[in-house]
Amino acid sequence: MTHLLNINVSLHNVHSLMIPQLAMMFVVFMALLLLMSSLIMSQKKIQDFLVSVGILQQMKPPKHKEFSTLEARLKSFEKCLIKLKQDVQTLCEAGFFYIGNGSNDQMLCYYCSQGLKDWEDNDDPWTEHARWSSSCSYVLLNKGKNFVDKACDMKSSEITKFNTKELFKLISEHKDMSNLENNMKVNSTKRKLDQSEISDISQIKISSDENLHLSQQRDPNTMPDSMLCKICYKDEMKVAFIPCGHVIACIQCAITLEQCAVCRQPFTMAMRVNLSMDEEKGKDLEQLPCSSSQCFEEQLDPMTCKVCHKEEMAAAFIPCRHVYACVKCATDMHECPVCTEGFCATIQVYL
Repeated sequence: MTHLLNINVSLHNVHSLMIPQLAMMFVVFMALLLLMSSLIMSQKKIQDFLVSVGILQQMKPPKHKEFSTLEARLKSFEKCLIKLKQDVQTLCEAGFFYIGNGSNDQMLCYYCSQGLKDWEDNDDPWTEHARWSSSCSYVLLNKGKNFVDKACDMKSSEITKFNTKELFKLISEHKDMSNLENNMKVNSTKRKLDQSEISDISQIKISSDENLHLSQQRDPNTMPDSMLCKICYKDEMKVAFIPCGHVIACIQCAITLEQCAVCRQPFTMAMRVNLSMDEEKGKDLEQLPCSSSQCFEEQLDPMTCKVCHKEEMAAAFIPCRHVYACVKCATDMHECPVCTEGFCATIQVYL
């Protein structure tokens, strides 16, 4: 009996000593839990912001790979025996190929397999495609999320409900994180934008999408080889794979890939980018005779940073997605020189 009592007293003493330690461990655990929860919420807000400015997630291969090329889609319309209300070239550029019996106007999108028919006189192929298939990556990469939202009569993205200043602060706080979700390098700018400078992210989206659209009308025949798609060599490189950041393909080729052709790593997201080119300087140099030691490509490397002219361009401004400067020069800038829009972050890319 005495022996049992001694054991009970010993256990009681041990228990008394452990209670404060357990309480402290619980407090620390809850603090870590709250911190992780806050971190996850912050990352979610940043991810939502990136999606809202046109960075696509969960890209899948085209449903009809045999019609991935513009030429294949154009050829499919040879079966159409009636005069269509829309321009065939524009229909094919919008991703459609013909599946009708020759006497109707039935067609499918080669990427998302959305079918359309009974076209009206004023129907625009891109707008109708966006309206009936708002999640089609082919449309989103070509035209931008704002175009799709307007085609669907949607109001500003849900992201505009967040305080923009808070978002920029979140990006700044997470600038050293190598993984927002997928090893994506997001760097904040040195100068944070004030709420008065950018009050509505939807307005940024409009200007960024329009700027990308306006700058996409370049003639591949007069473009330096270094700026051409490394797969087809027919169109300009326009897509950055994420998380690796490589920019090697045009939209048409990028959308057929399941992994980056450079590093062989799968990509989970894709971002439409626009590579900046000094058009006037390029025209001037084209007039110069090619010397034996230096040709046009060597006289002007279009991939060089337009600020220091030493390092390679490697920073995509967010949200406009123009690639103009190297990482070092980009950190000292507060607005994109191409579109003069303010930016809140850069994503590192590799050309």
